[in-house]
Formats: sequence, C-alpha cells, structure tokens
Amino acid sequence: MFTNELANVKILTALDLHWNSNIRNSEIRPFHALSFRLRGDATFINGNRRIYASSNDVVFVPKGMQYTLDHGSEHLYVVHFDTDTPLPNEITVSHPHNAPLLKEMFSSLYSCWLSAKPSGRNNAYADFYRICSELALSLEHNNNSEKDRLAFISNYIHDHFRESNLSIPSLSAIFGTSESYFRRAFTARFSVSPLKYINSLRLEYACELLHSGYYSIEEVSEMSGFRDVKYFSRFIKAETGFSPSEIKKNSI
Repeated sequence: MFTNELANVKILTALDLHWNSNIRNSEIRPFHALSFRLRGDATFINGNRRIYASSNDVVFVPKGMQYTLDHGSEHLYVVHFDTDTPLPNEITVSHPHNAPLLKEMFSSLYSCWLSAKPSGRNNAYADFYRICSELALSLEHNNNSEKDRLAFISNYIHDHFRESNLSIPSLSAIFGTSESYFRRAFTARFSVSPLKYINSLRLEYACELLHSGYYSIEEVSEMSGFRDVKYFSRFIKAETGFSPSEIKKNSI
C-alpha cells in the first residue's frame, strides 16, 4: 500500500465511525484517509472503477479524491493525515493477513489520540508508523511461500513474545490458516510446537530479569508475557526446578 518511507506525517484526526446503509458522494478533502473496517461491506465508485472493501480490510483514500460510496451498516476506525511523501493517487484496498494485529493498532491509535495524557499524541504517531510497517509486512507475506511465511512468524514471535496477548489463535490468524494446520506446519519447520517456542523465549527472558535483581516477581511475570503471576511461578519451577524467588535471591 505504501512503498515509500513516509516523511513529515501530520495526523489531523482519528475517528471511530458508525454508519447506517447509504449511498453518498464524498467531498474533495485536503488530506489522506487510512481506515480499518471493523464491520460492513462497501463499494467505492470512482469514474469507471469500482473498489470493494469488507470487514478486516484496510482502505487508503488519497487526498483530493472524489468518489461515491455505496455501503451497508458499517463500523470503522479512520485516520486523516497528510505527508510530504508522494502516495498512490487511487483508492487502494488491502486484505491483510495480520488483520487482528492491525485492528488492535488502529484501536490503540484512536485511544491514544483521544488521551488527555501528554504522551497520548506521541503514542498515536508510534501506532501509525507501526500500522504502516505491518501493512508492508502483510504485502511481503502475501507474496511469499509457506517456508518464508513461517520464517516471518518466527521473527514475529521474537518481536512480540513479551506481550501477554500473543497466542496460537492470533498467530494462526496472521499465518492465514486454521490453528491445527498452523501447529503442524510450525512444528514440522522448527521441530518444536509454537507454544513451546514462545515459552522458551519467555523463560530465558524471565530468568534474565530475575537475575538482574531490578524487578519484583510480579513485574518479571508481566514483562515476560505472563498474565497470571501464580501460573508464572509454577511455570518457572517446572522448567528450572527453582522458584522465581530462589532464582532472584541466588542468581541461579
């Protein structure tokens, strides 16, 4: 969708929009729009072009574009922005493999944009650039073989294993297959199940944090991707033979 690195981006607004079924003509707007469709199908009509979008699609509408929109009941996040970078001059629809992740990013951007905290707007910009990065990765993913896609998943796990919402369902959604097929493919490629792969990274990182002595057991649990400190303690004990407090105290 965006093949160039965006320069001097200025976010103008972030919106959470709900529309009833309608056919309407757009105004000519002096800004670009990037949206994630949570629900609803739509057809963008521009001259002889008809561009279709549905749930979980990302739509880019360039500034200065006039079109007719024929849509059902819909719900979407949209970001209005401007940039010095030349962008496509046509409406573009992406069907991203990593839609669940993009949904979270758009939601986070919207929440950050509305936040009264001083860091809110900065975090919104960070989310915007992450969205652009994930869209680029999705395009690369869609053009790759299954072997390349599994390598992408492996790299993705290394980048996100500290996040407690990383799960087999979310990874299989990114991979674009059922959970059972994803488990089989991943295990065949790496000789270990995806869950054990994630947990091995979390275990190594948790032990590093415990050894440092800087963090409490509760903090280490959260920082290494565990939702429940009791489960975290049982996991560490089962894997190492020592409790988190013993590792922390003795730097085992």
